[in-house]
Amino acid sequence: MAAAILSAFIQAVLERLSTELLNYAHPKEVKKELEKWTNTLPEIKAALEDAEEKQQTERAVKRWLDDLRDFAYDLEDMLDEFATEGMLHKLKGKAKASTSKVQKLISTYITSSSPSALISNSRMGSKIKEISARYQDIMKKKSKLDLRENVDRKSYGTRGRLPPTSLVNEAHVYGRKMIKKVVVRRSLFVYIFPKCIGEDVLNSKIWEIPEERSGIVPALMLSYYHLPSHLKRCFAYCSILPKDYEFEEQQLVLLWMAEGLIQLKDGRKSPEDLGREYFRNLLSRSFFQQSSKDKSRFLMHDLINDLAQWVAGDICFRMGDKLEVNNIGKFSKQVRHLSYLGGRYDGTKRFEAFSEVACIRTFLPLMLPNPGHCYLTSNVPFNFFPKLRVLSLSGYCITELPDSIVDLKYLRYIDLSHTRIRSMPESIAFLCNLQTLILENCVYLKKLPSKFGNLV
Repeated sequence: MAAAILSAFIQAVLERLSTELLNYAHPKEVKKELEKWTNTLPEIKAALEDAEEKQQTERAVKRWLDDLRDFAYDLEDMLDEFATEGMLHKLKGKAKASTSKVQKLISTYITSSSPSALISNSRMGSKIKEISARYQDIMKKKSKLDLRENVDRKSYGTRGRLPPTSLVNEAHVYGRKMIKKVVVRRSLFVYIFPKCIGEDVLNSKIWEIPEERSGIVPALMLSYYHLPSHLKRCFAYCSILPKDYEFEEQQLVLLWMAEGLIQLKDGRKSPEDLGREYFRNLLSRSFFQQSSKDKSRFLMHDLINDLAQWVAGDICFRMGDKLEVNNIGKFSKQVRHLSYLGGRYDGTKRFEAFSEVACIRTFLPLMLPNPGHCYLTSNVPFNFFPKLRVLSLSGYCITELPDSIVDLKYLRYIDLSHTRIRSMPESIAFLCNLQTLILENCVYLKKLPSKFGNLV
């Protein structure tokens, strides 16, 4: 199902290429290369409909989609780097032109966080050439796969909204009993989704995937297949949530925002409002369900959680209460989002297997056994994961953050709730991408950075 997520992903990358990044690309050769991407990426996007179906039965297509996915993530990382450096460059320019102590402080932190100076045109050109070579390789492989472009969606069934239903229970009960016969399984889909019936839907290749191979009931796959592309990305991200984990709507919306999964269009709605709309849409489609214990919290049924893990693939990694030696090789070196069940004492050894995975964006401990009385080795998130967008230290017994947090310049989300933090470094005010800082129940916090009101 990676193709469906990639469609929305590539669209977001295209928008960034055609707007913000071209503003930073001054050299003609760099700008020319970026414009070439803008013109040819739609060709790949147009072939994703066909690739989504063929990947189920053709391994070469699946491998190509995996390569394309990793390329898209790396390209977005590069766009983030250029955009961030552009913001820092503007801030440094303002600081030089000002006599204000605040601006001088900004200049100091910007310089210290980038000792090798801001990104140069030659460095930008070098990065673009490197990723362009990968892009050309992807285009060559695509030409050998005989993928059709701009396939009429009707050929794979109308992707209208499936009617609300007790999707999980029915799919589970009937799907398990009838899994051996494709015809009967198709009849199951008719029973569950009577408003979506059509020969094209019933003839989808998804029905041909044995449940024994994927571990997912085909009816659930089709429920995902019919989601709008922007919801597919948000749902796949939920694979980092453990089974039986109860979450709040706002919590998930803020995480989606930090990961760049909220697609702003006309600017009429705030990211938070649009995120809440996404959440309610998934809730109404039974991908989330309300907790029976607390009406303000939600969870995913185990089968839906399995579906989320399946569609996310190896991009998300969820670690249990400990990382056994024989499980160390089971995560991809391309993993981007890491969550784990927190322990009483989480030392360096628990995370050292990830020390060479430089592209991790999410560090999310969950379900700590005794929030406020658990311990985490301080160097883990700050030294291991330079490209973090989401950093949660919630529930750990920490009293301070290092000044080096400013080096995590892509951070958009920091959660320090239920910690023993007493103060924060001045440098945190100069994280130019920061969107969310959660300080709930930080009863020991005595002061904020003096320049916090000037958060850039």
